[in-house]
Amino acid sequence: MKRKGERSKADAKSSVAQQQEDVQIEIQQINNKDNEGDEGGGGGFFAFYLLTSLSPRFKGHTYIGFTVNPRRRIRQHNGEIGSEAWRTKSKRPWETVLCIYGFPTNVSALQVLI
Repeated sequence: MKRKGERSKADAKSSVAQQQEDVQIEIQQINNKDNEGDEGGGGGFFAFYLLTSLSPRFKGHTYIGFTVNPRRRIRQHNGEIGSEAWRTKSKRPWETVLCIYGFPTNVSALQVLI
């Protein structure tokens, strides 16, 4: 006999499955937004990112920046797509170490450092 407020194992599994499905939908929506890019000046959130050079010659070298599309930006730093980032060109390839997303402005994204 169930007590008030208790759920059966089947109910709990169903609830977990629903939560997992909801998370997957949210991830798909985020990925779709990332693929749209930030070219239209639409009011997306900003991300702060930290890169580290994978080049043995520049071991330990880092770079920080902000963007509304982190996936596109790392590809620019690595020269995979146009609008290259010339400041980081000599120390390629780069790897993202940290990315904090959700800042309302570029200034607030860079204030992570303060």
